[in-house]
Amino acid sequence: KTDDEKAKSDLNKSDSVTTSNAKNGVPSSDPFGSGVNGPNNTNNTTPTNPNQPSVEDRINRARWSSNPEELSNLYKYESYRVREQVAVNSYTRSLDLDYLSNDQVESVRAIVARNSHTDDNTLDRLSMDRSYDIRFQVAHNPRTSERALNNLAQDIEPRIRQVVAERPNLPERTLRILVQDNSSEIR
Repeated sequence: KTDDEKAKSDLNKSDSVTTSNAKNGVPSSDPFGSGVNGPNNTNNTTPTNPNQPSVEDRINRARWSSNPEELSNLYKYESYRVREQVAVNSYTRSLDLDYLSNDQVESVRAIVARNSHTDDNTLDRLSMDRSYDIRFQVAHNPRTSERALNNLAQDIEPRIRQVVAERPNLPERTLRILVQDNSSEIR
């Protein structure tokens, strides 16, 4: 190809990736050019641009990165496996953990629920999640607020109430709730 043909070909490729990403809700500033459908994509699709890092590369970056900015970019447009690693990373910002706490994938929410950097408001909301596993993880999180503990002390699942009852230094109000429990194992 001549230089003009190469330039035109490269321009067409660039336009099609940007158009594809814009259609998928991915900003053109997406540094990873992933082209997947946002944070609730459960597929492990490969990037539309073969020159971009693979999902496995992104998983490793999410697992080991100490850069909160990079983690903010990774969780938005990736497979749930990458979002799980962002959720477990201790450098992930509280605001990003809050965003991930709304993920469609239960395992991502469960990891946020047990992350000791998750803020109180997020844990309060997760203490009322429809999933047993999410509530169970919140019950184990050492940062769980009194409000969330009070919710969990009244949970429909006895095992969750028991986990709350086994915690050291429970607030007085939570103890009053647990003392009235129907189960003798919890009282």
